[in-house]
Amino acid sequence: MRVFLSGLLISLAHIASAGTSYAMQNVVLLQPESVMQPRLEAKALAAYIAALDLAAGKVFATEKYPAAGGFLVVAVRPGRQSAAWLDFRPALPATADKNIIARLRAVPAPQVKGGPVVFAIRVSLDGGSLPQDQMMPRPAAWSEQANRAGQPVEVGDLVERVWPK
Repeated sequence: MRVFLSGLLISLAHIASAGTSYAMQNVVLLQPESVMQPRLEAKALAAYIAALDLAAGKVFATEKYPAAGGFLVVAVRPGRQSAAWLDFRPALPATADKNIIARLRAVPAPQVKGGPVVFAIRVSLDGGSLPQDQMMPRPAAWSEQANRAGQPVEVGDLVERVWPK
């Protein structure tokens, strides 16, 4: 089962972030490999992540942002539909959120089958970083929905709740 993750890591090894103050730190797979592998090929995911990284780098290169660390959280579902959420500390201005999300959603999504694929790109702006204890993204919309559920929710199900069809 480690074939998917190994293929993804090899494919991502050549990616360099596009902006001077923007840097991709790593990619966090938010679903088990056993869920992701049958839904999407590792090379297709790596190519998509590279395109997202390039798009984000261009957005962050156009304006000056304060030092921050965060996640670009992305979900793709069948039909090449994509959604994105941001989780930055400190939070970015709301207008920046909308612009960045629109740019990420404009990147052509790969074809997935059988359900959503969810991952996050951990990034740094102007040398900023997230607190050491925040290894996973917590977009506000996700937290609100998880609190409403009152019990743990699998990330694919959570995405479906915050991203209606």
